Amino acid sequence: MSDWKRPRESECSVVVLIPTSLTGNLVGKGGSNIKLIEHSSGASLSCEKADRGNEKAVIVSGPIPCIADAAKHVSHLVREALSQPEFTIKLSVPASVAPKLVGKQGNCIRQLMANSGARITIEKSDSPDPNRSVGVSATAIECISAAVAAILVKLEELGASNPPAHAAPGARAPPFDGREYDV
Repeated sequence: MSDWKRPRESECSVVVLIPTSLTGNLVGKGGSNIKLIEHSSGASLSCEKADRGNEKAVIVSGPIPCIADAAKHVSHLVREALSQPEFTIKLSVPASVAPKLVGKQGNCIRQLMANSGARITIEKSDSPDPNRSVGVSATAIECISAAVAAILVKLEELGASNPPAHAAPGARAPPFDGREYDV
């Protein structure tokens, strides 16, 4: 059986990538930090068992405001652990929608950055990986939260706001219903 669960229609999911070395900080003793984030944000969090290189994928599901709030809590933990004023949280998005996040002549990404106050970068890659990494950087946690919410709204507009079929190693994809499930 898979760790992956299809979110309810009013929900979406995003894959947040954190440094593998910080997984313990995020989870907390006996899962205490995850439970606290879930309770205070209303979002659901689950960590993939396998690492993605030097990063760990955390699947965050729920309504967009809850995911943005959870991203704020995750950002706070990452920032504390790294002891850096500016830090980056990474999202994994389908490679097929990455150009749409940039927009014509960069207009979409510039607007997302102007509205949130965060710097947003999208990984350029020629690899066969179906996903691209989107970096969201800021000194203010609220800017990261606003950027994550704005990106999720844009992904929802593009029809790509549900979790990846490959969210967990060995997970089985849901039946195909004509929508993309890569985020």
